[in-house]
Amino acid sequence: MSAGVGSDVEACAAGNDALRSTALLHAALARAARVRLSDVRRPLAAVDMQLMFSGVPGDAPRAQAEATGGGRSVCFCEAELQDAQGRTVARGMATFRYAEVGAPGKVDSEGGV
Repeated sequence: MSAGVGSDVEACAAGNDALRSTALLHAALARAARVRLSDVRRPLAAVDMQLMFSGVPGDAPRAQAEATGGGRSVCFCEAELQDAQGRTVARGMATFRYAEVGAPGKVDSEGGV
């Protein structure tokens, strides 16, 4: 995966906590969906998210995500979590829905409703 337009890289300092690794993947996926928009403050909600772990993240996991498709109202993203040696230890896929501009409802800063 290359970090280009519609992509994001997240890094974590310490810990092999599964919750931290999950949070890194989720944050990278949501930011990749936001980067794809011209208005990064537009409300965003996760419609579907799948995370698959194949190894132990270790002390310094790094998540990288990119938007792989979508349209004006939805975005499809993929992410990888790598350990300090650059080995992929988890992958994630998500579908996000963009709220219409001016639509009612609150969305938190992490993309949840």
